[in-house]
Amino acid sequence: MNLVGREEFISELIQSFPELREEVEDEIISGLLHLEMASFARCTQDAIERGEFDRLIQYYKFADRFYRNANDPLKNAFYVSYLENLNFDSPNGKKGKSLLPSALLQGWIDINKYLKELGVRSLKPEKKKRKSW
Repeated sequence: MNLVGREEFISELIQSFPELREEVEDEIISGLLHLEMASFARCTQDAIERGEFDRLIQYYKFADRFYRNANDPLKNAFYVSYLENLNFDSPNGKKGKSLLPSALLQGWIDINKYLKELGVRSLKPEKKKRKSW
């Protein structure tokens, strides 16, 4: 199985969701995978918040297909710039979360667990050893 990367992902993203073309091809965003992925995350989040579940399922199916076959840089972008940005606290969030394919749900759980651990670690004061003279 060949892993897919940014070029194939972006090409198919624009082909599948032409409404993203203008933003993804913006001169500031274009070529920067994490910003391109964040555009896709915003679209997905908007569908969650508006309760557009048929559209959301299309986004999830697309994301799931690429997430499962992603090379390392693309997989990282999915964690950092897609899954990390999905928020299920809105009124439609519970249903939106329930529609996540299992691999994406596990990725979402993993990245949020990791972020929580980082936050806990950063809040704990370091224990300094006392110098004994």
